[in-house]
Amino acid sequence: MINRYFYFVVIIFGDFVNGLNFTLTTNYTLSYFQSYNISQATECTTDIDCPLYSKCNNFTQDENILKVCRFENFLCSNDDQPCLYINETMWDIQKEKVMQDYLSYTPSPIIKICPRNKVKTSIYKTKQNNNNNKQDECYTTYCKHDTDCYSEMCYYNRCIYNYKNDKIIYMCSGDQFPDEFIRCGIASGVPAEEESECFFKIKKGSYCITPIEEKNTGLVIIITVGIFAGMSLILFLVILCHECIKNCIESIEDTIDSIKESKEKKDKEACYE
Repeated sequence: MINRYFYFVVIIFGDFVNGLNFTLTTNYTLSYFQSYNISQATECTTDIDCPLYSKCNNFTQDENILKVCRFENFLCSNDDQPCLYINETMWDIQKEKVMQDYLSYTPSPIIKICPRNKVKTSIYKTKQNNNNNKQDECYTTYCKHDTDCYSEMCYYNRCIYNYKNDKIIYMCSGDQFPDEFIRCGIASGVPAEEESECFFKIKKGSYCITPIEEKNTGLVIIITVGIFAGMSLILFLVILCHECIKNCIESIEDTIDSIKESKEKKDKEACYE
C-alpha cells in the first residue's frame, strides 16, 4: 500500500514537472514503438497503473472494449536515438503551435519542422508578393543555431527538415487515433514518397502535413476561386452596365433626332401655309 501511494506521489510530481516542459527525453526508441502492439499493453483502471508517458484509455479489439495503457505523443528519429515526449497540454499537435495558456514559454528544442521551400529567405518583399505568399509560408519559433531545432537545422531563423543527413523524423502516438492502438509515421514538414508513410496520411507536394494545413490549403483555394468569381462578376456587370448606358444614350439620341425631325416637318408645313 505504501509503495502504491509513493508511486502515486511520483506520478503527480512527474505531471507537475511535465507541465512546465514542452518536451522530455525518454528511453523509448522508434524501433520500440514500431514493434509495440496490444498484446504487450498493460491492463489498467486508472492512469496510476500505467508507465510514464502513457494513460489509461479504452481500446476496442474484435468488438471487445479493453481498458489498457496507451502511449501519448512522441517525436522519434530513424537513427534510433531516444524519442522526445511531447506535452500536449502545452503544444497543439495538429495546429503545431503553443497552446494559448503557455504563450510565454518557448519550446526547447523547437519541435515544429518547416519544408525548406516554404521558408521566406528575403527580408524585403513587396506588399503584393507578401500577400500572395503569406498563406504558403511556414514559420517556427525563432532559432539561431542548428542545436535549437529537433531537426538539427536552422535556416533563416526557422527550423527546417535537415536535408544534409538521412535523419527522418517520425511521430508516434497512441492517443491521436482511437481505432489504432499506436501509429508511427513521418512527421509534418518531412518529405515522404507516399501519403501512407505520413503520420496523418496527408501530403502536400513532397512533404507530410497536418489536417489543419490541408484545411488551410482548401480554404486558400476556396478564397482564390471566390475572388476570381467575384472579379468575373464585377467585370460582367461593368460590361453589362456599359451596354445599358450605351443603349440608353442611343435611345436618347434617337428620341432627340425624332423630335428634331418632327419639329422640322412642322416648320416646313407652316411655311407652305
